[in-house]
Amino acid sequence: MCDSIQIKGDGFFQGNFKKAMEAFDANHDGLLDFAEFIEMNRKFPLVFWPLFHFQETMQEKTLGKRMWTKIRARQLQIDAWRHYMKRFLGRAPPPTWKERWCGCISTDQRLRLIAAQLYDQDQLHLKMQTKSHPGGKRTEPDRKMLQRGTSKGEASSRNTKHSALPTTSSTSTTGSRTNHVGNPTHK
Repeated sequence: MCDSIQIKGDGFFQGNFKKAMEAFDANHDGLLDFAEFIEMNRKFPLVFWPLFHFQETMQEKTLGKRMWTKIRARQLQIDAWRHYMKRFLGRAPPPTWKERWCGCISTDQRLRLIAAQLYDQDQLHLKMQTKSHPGGKRTEPDRKMLQRGTSKGEASSRNTKHSALPTTSSTSTTGSRTNHVGNPTHK
């Protein structure tokens, strides 16, 4: 990033940028994460002002502020639906009043389809990631699901450290079984 922002190869700017990266790059990976970007922009707002100004100018000149506001609102709606589907295991959110009564003139059905397709892509990506790293770490939702679904005795009897998915069935010393998502079932 530093090389691409240089001004005609001037080393003075490169040195200042490297100092700023050292100061704000908390995890020392050479990249600005979103949290690091927010912190840097809060402390030194003029650093990114040219980029923000360029973005505003481009948006005004291409589609106009009103259209970009509509695009952003549409993206937020799709993100909200994807989050709902992720939280409720792929179930679509219930239709709103506007969708029920004005469905023939509303574009919400098309946006719901986009959200469903993006959710499917997210799930496929997770599945591919799990297959490529079978001994990898569990994600935070997996850990929460296992903690809710199993007792301490069952969790210690199973080897959950290296498995990519919850086991299909396991029997603890009490004789209860767990189903494919780690929730206890009775015999």
